[in-house]
Amino acid sequence: MVESVEEAKENLKSERSLDLQEYLRNLKILQNGLRLVSTRYDPFFLSFSNLKLKYSHRSSRDILSAVSDPHNFFLQFYEDIVSHIVRKNPSVCGISITGVNQIIPGLTLAHCIKRADPSIFTVLGGSIVTRWMGCPGLEKILDICDSIVFKEGEEAVAALATEPIEKVPSIGYKRNGRIIFNSTRSVSNLDGLPPPSFDDLDLGMYLSPSPVLPVYASRACYWGRCAFC
Repeated sequence: MVESVEEAKENLKSERSLDLQEYLRNLKILQNGLRLVSTRYDPFFLSFSNLKLKYSHRSSRDILSAVSDPHNFFLQFYEDIVSHIVRKNPSVCGISITGVNQIIPGLTLAHCIKRADPSIFTVLGGSIVTRWMGCPGLEKILDICDSIVFKEGEEAVAALATEPIEKVPSIGYKRNGRIIFNSTRSVSNLDGLPPPSFDDLDLGMYLSPSPVLPVYASRACYWGRCAFC
């Protein structure tokens, strides 16, 4: 089975995957490969649709413990990634957390980056992070990263590279042991934002016979009064 993994990956990247039976056969090989990797880090379990950890993403205590736990799968997984980031010598590194299963991996990445190079300013953003505003555990989260962006982050992240932190909109950070929230600013003109760049992504690594890119056609709704928003 192990010897078949690379072949299965290449098959899924080719037009052979357009045949349903061929697609399912190769998918099963990779699913079994993920199960095999997962046994090394039990009770960690990774699949194409889910990530199971022994920690609860609903517990701030669990989340903070996981970040530096030697048994955390992502500490080893991020070694090459963090080395690559450090070689790029960025002034700011942004990490997006848009699903609950990304909380521990995202914070672990921030922890690894700061451990490798404390001078890199790390900022977390995304829909999950926005919900943390005012949460009791936020102070300890800000011991792992340098700041958090709430709500829309395009202007905030760009400003972090050029402006003093006091002038950056929609962020939270710690100063003298106290959390400071700057005023929130929404993007008023979506057409004024640059289109996303995928230049740094190796699209050939994706398990698809041709590149699949997201199209962001809208944001929220014009009414903005529903409980969901």
